[in-house]
Amino acid sequence: MKALINIIRDRLKVDSSLSYLRWVEALDDEDILPDGFDFPGVGLKDDGQKLAQWLFPKKDEDLRVRVVPLVNLWRGVGSSVMGDATLPSNAGKGVLDLADEIAASLKFDDESAASDYKTALTNAGYYLLPPPDMAPSQTLVSPDGDRLVQKRLVIFTYRRRVDL
Repeated sequence: MKALINIIRDRLKVDSSLSYLRWVEALDDEDILPDGFDFPGVGLKDDGQKLAQWLFPKKDEDLRVRVVPLVNLWRGVGSSVMGDATLPSNAGKGVLDLADEIAASLKFDDESAASDYKTALTNAGYYLLPPPDMAPSQTLVSPDGDRLVQKRLVIFTYRRRVDL
């Protein structure tokens, strides 16, 4: 699981279409912002693993990773969800836009997957099971009460075949 989270983190950090992200790291808790967090950001968290198939002498194992896009809750109705086109460049991205861009970045097909990401997954024995699960967006309050945050949970499932 650690290797998989590292591969995803590295992909999101180097994707030029996501260069506006200020923070991409593993989270201890998706509802608590860590020290040093900056908006917009993406947290990564394990979501468990399970046996998918038993094909003696191997087994298929599914590993789920929670990818959590986080944006600052802006003034203006719905802008942190829908975005704000009046802001320059990528500054007005809403959490729905960010979730869609992350899903596109982590897509794993022959036409769109970045070769470094695809190679890292393949070398580690993983492949992505499409499509990702996307939960509704939610509002969080930072532990110190100083910041309001909009998040959307996106869960990716990867499969790998391992020896018994």
